[in-house]
Amino acid sequence: MTEGIGTKWNSGELTFHDGTKLRGMIRFNEISKLISFKENTDSRESKSFKENKVFSMSFTDSIGTKRNFYSFEYKEGEILLFEILREFKDWAVLSRKEMVQVIEGKNSVIQTSYGPAKNNRAVLVQEENTFVMDQDGNFEKFHSSLIHEKDGIWQKTRKNNSSISEKILEKFMHPNFDDVKSFARLNKLNLEEKGDLLIALDYYKTLLSKD
Repeated sequence: MTEGIGTKWNSGELTFHDGTKLRGMIRFNEISKLISFKENTDSRESKSFKENKVFSMSFTDSIGTKRNFYSFEYKEGEILLFEILREFKDWAVLSRKEMVQVIEGKNSVIQTSYGPAKNNRAVLVQEENTFVMDQDGNFEKFHSSLIHEKDGIWQKTRKNNSSISEKILEKFMHPNFDDVKSFARLNKLNLEEKGDLLIALDYYKTLLSKD
């Protein structure tokens, strides 16, 4: 979730569109989409960049996970930074969190995991989308979720119908989709949840190595 994002410095590398590279400490705020850089942990001075200035970014987060981001043209003239979750020969799975929006809460209704609920205060919401990108750079949205902040904790409020996810997975995983689906069912994986999806994608990769 988004809690704590942007508060820690991590060792990594930035590459800009002109080829310039910076190696040092990176702090990526996925709420404001600002990227901060300083040369080392002792540096007092830092620089901040908007995401459209960065071609690629990689760092190891606080739990030891290597995270890789690249910029792609999502729509004509719109260059955005995406996290690469998994890469295969002809396609890849990417994720992106949009900037946090503030929704006025005057008698509004938000969709929660327990159903619709009235809201009487401003709410911070953030949309996270997962995509499949083919070898030609075409995007297909695989899954979309909306999270909102409540008492300092970010909670999921909406997710798409699972049939959308399976339709796209079947297209790219053919002819191994049935095996992946059986594996997910056997291990009680929900392919709409990012952690479970990554487990299924890693299993799919093992099937490719057997072909």
